[in-house]
Amino acid sequence: MRKIAVGIVGVGNCASSLLQGIEFYRAPDPAANGHTIGLMHDDLCGYRPSDIEVVCAFDVDARKVGQPLDVAAKAPPNNARALYPRLPRSPVVVQMGPVLDGISDHMRDYPPEEAFVVDALAPGIDLAPFFALMADPAVVKVFHAARQDIEICWHAAGVIPAPLVDTQVAAMVLGYGDSIAYDQLVQRITGDHLDKSHRFTDWTRRPSPFFATLGRSQVECSVPLASPDALPELEKFLTVELRGILAGADRVHQEILNTRNLRGISPS
Repeated sequence: MRKIAVGIVGVGNCASSLLQGIEFYRAPDPAANGHTIGLMHDDLCGYRPSDIEVVCAFDVDARKVGQPLDVAAKAPPNNARALYPRLPRSPVVVQMGPVLDGISDHMRDYPPEEAFVVDALAPGIDLAPFFALMADPAVVKVFHAARQDIEICWHAAGVIPAPLVDTQVAAMVLGYGDSIAYDQLVQRITGDHLDKSHRFTDWTRRPSPFFATLGRSQVECSVPLASPDALPELEKFLTVELRGILAGADRVHQEILNTRNLRGISPS
């Protein structure tokens, strides 16, 4: 008899339990007289659990897209009880699906291990909440070398993130050198070492390494670099510097207005 081909749309807890159940019931228990304990009917018209074959799977979570199905079935936020902990390696790779109604709004406030991390390349993804956050004056945004990020926000949504802390600019003001790399700054301030081996990665490739290690480590290290405890001193330093710069610029501007001979004017 032919196999029962199955396609899975959404590799969540139900899909995980199904896959584990298929493997758990694939071979009957010899002690059960050839029957499978736990199933009322382990044989339907000649078909048994071993005849079910998953041939494709789709999801929108970045931790699942591009992964083998057996890996995706155990990825967060899945937390189904383990019936068959070691699934065999599946030849099926989870493909990107469209974002429909399966993403609950209330889960946006959940911790990452309990919430969906929607892949940025998923068709139909709604980035409006992200751009609203970028424009929210009550939320401080922390970037490192923010120029390209700002350009993306502006071209994509007409939004300039604000208020904003650029840790590269702050590091330059505090004497860490011009254009210091993020991993070097983290190492010098916190002593932590970031894995930057993926800096030249093709970010359209799936599975994305960002969600495995790189993304979480970078976000965690952003906290001490933009610590509120450090902001008052930094703000005091910047205020003094900017006042001097603006005072010099104002004097030059007044001299320009008062004379037609601009030659010889010094900004100092």
